[in-house]
This record gives sequence, structure tokens and C-alpha cells, in this order.
Amino acid sequence: MRRFTVTFGIFVLVASSSLFSQNVYIQDKRIFQENDCFKIEISYPSIESSKFIFLNREITSNINSVISQVRSESICEELKQFNEDFKAEGFVSYSVCFENNRLISFYIDYYTFLGGAHGMSVKKGYSLDKKLGKVLKLNDLFAENYDYKTVINDFIYKEIETKKALFFDEDFKGINPDTEFYIEDNCIVIYFQLYEIAPYSTGFPTFKIPLEKFGNGYSYKIEEK
Repeated sequence: MRRFTVTFGIFVLVASSSLFSQNVYIQDKRIFQENDCFKIEISYPSIESSKFIFLNREITSNINSVISQVRSESICEELKQFNEDFKAEGFVSYSVCFENNRLISFYIDYYTFLGGAHGMSVKKGYSLDKKLGKVLKLNDLFAENYDYKTVINDFIYKEIETKKALFFDEDFKGINPDTEFYIEDNCIVIYFQLYEIAPYSTGFPTFKIPLEKFGNGYSYKIEEK
């Protein structure tokens, strides 16, 4: 089974647009670069709050990695030798999935094509508590001592059972506090990276678990405006 790792670095923020919330809001920022060797098209969120400076650094570090990989002179030479029409590509986009007075939840997709049969993608979700200035982990969403793992694991196991052909055999071992997620459509969305529990053709395995399944165990009131 093949596994892939994507590493990240630092880049300076540029461009701007959009507004989002009261004290913590998101600006849309964009980068576009293109020549005979590469094409870079990036749209990413900048969190406009002193509470999340560390998160902006993480996001721009990830973007820098995409740019440095795609602009590599060695990659350019390899692609030209293979096919003069090929370009290295780097694309970044994001989607804001949920927002109320307390929370913002969004994800960012990073894509690079550096030759070969296909490009590689990485998805990174973030859920922010604006009051605490905190990027939430999965266990932060629930009341203390609430057994959220059993609820989520049972849901995912049942989903996989109905679509076995899309997944690797027995690669899902259950979630942990670092399991990746975002919030969307009154659901906690658990997702996995490419090749983590399924082949590339499956894409990002994604499981949308309705908040109602957690009852009072879920700590953040979704109806807050």
C-alpha cells in the first residue's frame, strides 16, 4: 500500500477581499502566477484577529510549500523532458462551511501536480472558537466524559460496511482526539486524507454525522446567531 506525505513552509500574505463576522472575520486572499513551466492559482482565508496569528502562520506555511514545490527548477526540467506541454500545477481553494457568533468552521484544499499519473491533494479542516481564540480539536466539541468516540466510530463502521469496495480492508481503526473534521449542515464531518483508509479513486473518505446523534453531549449550540 503506497503512502504519501506533504510537507509545508512559510510565505508572505498578499491580496484581499471579503468580510465575515463581528470580532473574528475572514479575508479572502489570492495569488496567481504562471509561466512556461508552472501555474499557481491560490485562494485562501486570512483570519483577521490577533487571536489567530498562529493559525495564519500555519496556513501561509502550507501555501509556501505548494509554491516552492511547483516552482522547482528540477520539476520544470523533468516535465519538459517528458512532454513540452506539461506544466507543474499548484491550486489552493477553501470553503467556509459554518459560522455563528461563537464558531467558524472551514476547510482548505491543497493540490499539486508534479508529473506522474495524477496530482496529489491534501484537505485541512479548521473549527475556531472565536471567544476563546482556539482552534478546536474533536474532543473540544463535547461535554466532559461524554463518549463521543463510540457514537462516531459506530457511524463510520456502518457506513464503511455498506460500501466496502471503496475502502482498504480493516484500515479504519477508530477515531482519536486528532481526527480531522469540520462542521457543516448541522453535522460534524469526519474526513480522511487520500490513501489513509481508502484508495486514491475514493477521494477523501467523508462521513457526515448529524449533531442530533450526540444529544446534549455536543457542547456548542448550533442555533446561535
